[in-house]
Amino acid sequence: MSRSRAFSRAISILGGLVFLGIASPGAAQEFTLFGGKSTSFDLSESTYAWKIEYRQGLGEHFEFSYSWLNEGHISGHHRDGHSVSLWARENILDRRLSLALGAGVYRFYDTQEGLAEGTYENVHGWGGIASFDAAYYMGKRWVSRLQVNRTWTPSTTVDTWNFLLGVGYQLTAPDVPGPRPEALRQEEPTTRNEITAYVGQTVVNSFNSQNSIAAALEYRRGLSRYFDLSLSFLYEGNPDLIRRGGFILQGWFGRAFFDGRMALGIGIGPYLAVDTQNNATASGQGSGTIAGMITPSVSYRFARHWDGRFSWNRTFTTYNKDTDVFLFGLGYRF
Repeated sequence: MSRSRAFSRAISILGGLVFLGIASPGAAQEFTLFGGKSTSFDLSESTYAWKIEYRQGLGEHFEFSYSWLNEGHISGHHRDGHSVSLWARENILDRRLSLALGAGVYRFYDTQEGLAEGTYENVHGWGGIASFDAAYYMGKRWVSRLQVNRTWTPSTTVDTWNFLLGVGYQLTAPDVPGPRPEALRQEEPTTRNEITAYVGQTVVNSFNSQNSIAAALEYRRGLSRYFDLSLSFLYEGNPDLIRRGGFILQGWFGRAFFDGRMALGIGIGPYLAVDTQNNATASGQGSGTIAGMITPSVSYRFARHWDGRFSWNRTFTTYNKDTDVFLFGLGYRF
């Protein structure tokens, strides 16, 4: 079996296990914010790093995590990306200390210096990530974490070590100290019907981070307890390098917490866009383009039919015009 075929199969297997973990009614959930240091041995440089992680138990000794890792700025590279890992853990000291080893896939987005002076390229790819994590459960849902990550990536980018400290919160209260291997079953769908109007900011993934006001309108429909489908129209504004807008179709995996008031989800799908900026296409393409979109989102219902929502959209393109679109929305559920 070729290396690329084996890697594709590994990603498919891991994706299936992640789906089973999200859809499992008997899993505990934790949310952690990390900060620390990233070191590139290829360039002998260090920079800051930060990470947002969602972790969900798959029993007493196993768990999985979804993370967004930002590896800071080193010479010629501004890199971040999504990772999904499977973990084996051991809980000791009356389950207050949890030690875990994890391994997974890393979908990276690296803004690099272009061949011509003053230009840049958006380089995407798949890598591997291996991690050690030590978590101390302090009670009342709070968790402190120490984590070390090692990334392996293609020769188009760099390999790194990340050294991180984090503070986490258990979204489902444990019955006893430590990680909760089982949580209450979610009886209701995460979403039924929701219409949300957004406003926010587009930031181009260049070395100058050109930005503009953005707006969007989204319809979301829950198809099952843990799966939604959404159709959106997004206008990214005019942040100098692009003038882009279009329709987004996304499938969502998510769960509700705190008696259904809060929901976390991750969506992915195609973005059918039109970019009317004259210099938007670097390879002679037309103004129409099909890009990809991946979106972590959190919502909080503050009234029977109304909620607030924050969505972080990462647009990845084939013509070096990737963007982050940060949107705050007001939604109506029915």
